[in-house]
Amino acid sequence: MTAEAVGRALATVNAGLNLTSAILLLAGLRFILRRDIARHRLCMLGAVASGALFLVFYATRFSLTGTHSFGGPDAMRPWYLAILFSHMVLAIVVVPLVLRLLFLASRERFEAHRRLARWTFPVWLYVSVTGLAVYLMLYHAGGGVDWQPVDSRQGPNFATHLHTPSPRFSHWRLITLIPGSTPFSSARWQ
Repeated sequence: MTAEAVGRALATVNAGLNLTSAILLLAGLRFILRRDIARHRLCMLGAVASGALFLVFYATRFSLTGTHSFGGPDAMRPWYLAILFSHMVLAIVVVPLVLRLLFLASRERFEAHRRLARWTFPVWLYVSVTGLAVYLMLYHAGGGVDWQPVDSRQGPNFATHLHTPSPRFSHWRLITLIPGSTPFSSARWQ
């Protein structure tokens, strides 16, 4: 397996870890609102473990493949960069906040833990969700998917219900949504 293949697999695992963190954070919030402290603790520790694994796998992926440039449509680039920048800044900010929350909980200083958690929770959830969004935009909105200019007269497309294609213009067609899938039966579309 090549370094690029391992890096791509780790990126997918990291997206799953971000999703896992987000789900565990929301479940943890639900449990603490119901005063179920034991389940809250399990969910939050699971979210911390998921975040820690993410950091290890991210560092490994980065050492194998380095940085990646955004290859999607130019109209999406400003959105991608805004989400990426806010994600990176807040990911750095959230680490000491989470460590402080763990410290406060371990010392049973629950009032201080609760006050800090009110600020930390939305930041941590935002980082988890935007981590998944960055992955989707980088690997599935152009950077890792085959984007090809296609003349609209050549056949069916996914966007026919959104606009009436003009024969004078070409548009972008997402050729492969799922690796190994074949969106059209004709060989010329594969």
